[in-house]
Amino acid sequence: MKSKQSGSNTPFSFELGADTAKTLLSLVNSHDGLSNTTLVEYAITRFDYDKLEPKEEGRRQFSIRLPAEVKAQLEQVSAEKKISVGQLIRLAVEDLTTKSPKKIAKELNNLSGGKSTESEPKATKKKKGGKKKA
Repeated sequence: MKSKQSGSNTPFSFELGADTAKTLLSLVNSHDGLSNTTLVEYAITRFDYDKLEPKEEGRRQFSIRLPAEVKAQLEQVSAEKKISVGQLIRLAVEDLTTKSPKKIAKELNNLSGGKSTESEPKATKKKKGGKKKA
């Protein structure tokens, strides 16, 4: 998949479950320059639509711009599988977020040209010998 798309991009809005949305945003925030669009397009291109298993949960809406060829691919699969394009995107993103975070980070690092900003959780240190409030 190309990181820089050619041709026109089509706006598209869809909803994700709260847990999936949280994971998606965490992945985006851990990589400099990575957008929701790039990550969702990556999820779409790697998802196996032959294993559709829709789930229902609370939703959060996202808006992305998809290249025309990706949208056309989704519309074709949507017609063949008789399932909405939004549901296809949800399934692709949900599938991506079930993978090992380290594996996803490595793949995204390759996708974004090595601009990973993965950070270890920072432990807060308390100063020793600090003044106590009375």
